[in-house]
Amino acid sequence: MFKLIVQGGPLMVPLVLCSFLSVAFIIERLWSLHKIPTKTEANDCLMDASKALKNGGIEEAKSFCGRLKGILPFVFTLVMDRYDALSHETRTIGEIRDELIATTEEAGRSYLERFLPVLSTVGGVSPLLGLLGTVTGMIVAFKSIASVGATGDPQTVAAGISQALITTAAGLIIAIPTVIAYSYLRQRATKILVGMERFSHGFVNSLITEVGRFVSYKETLKMAYADGGLEEGEKELLHRKRVLLNISEEKAAQLEKEVKKELGSV
Repeated sequence: MFKLIVQGGPLMVPLVLCSFLSVAFIIERLWSLHKIPTKTEANDCLMDASKALKNGGIEEAKSFCGRLKGILPFVFTLVMDRYDALSHETRTIGEIRDELIATTEEAGRSYLERFLPVLSTVGGVSPLLGLLGTVTGMIVAFKSIASVGATGDPQTVAAGISQALITTAAGLIIAIPTVIAYSYLRQRATKILVGMERFSHGFVNSLITEVGRFVSYKETLKMAYADGGLEEGEKELLHRKRVLLNISEEKAAQLEKEVKKELGSV
């Protein structure tokens, strides 16, 4: 094998590098796609993330997802990051939801199709490198003919022809399985992405619902603190609102601090 690589000339160096990249990324993608959660595992992850979101808001949900690995925690985290950015814009709930749904698809595809562009590049470049090796090998062969004359020993051109054939074969040997693997992995990723949609969309709905609860309570707090203090009736109103929206005392206290800070800065 090493002898063939040497006979193939300098272009065998990038071809060997392409072969290593192809094998490494094919194995990595197969292993990554093999670890995709089952429907039961995905549903459990969605329930746990939604629970964290309900109990502690976005920060708690981010902390929960940060402790896990896999496609769903990755997608959930990017969705929450995107929501943080959208929350500073003037958008309707419907527009925010549509934007977050689009984010789930982009995040899922990013996770599942990671390194696939490398395989696509290797599959396209390898035969071109082989073709270039063919050209350089024939140049070497014709130079050998020119140096010894047309009646010289055929062995003088054998090295050039051998280089041309070896690089051509190497380029095709690398490109064919790489292109097949790329096609399979791309289709597999698309199939998984479709299967994960119900869970990623479910998290978006949970996020919109939970954030809506907190926004509603903050609006009530702003009205209550509009005159600078709380009366007994306003305290009772806030208590009922908190119970109705199922907001914990810790979260209510955090929202109250945020509202006081906002009103104090006005």
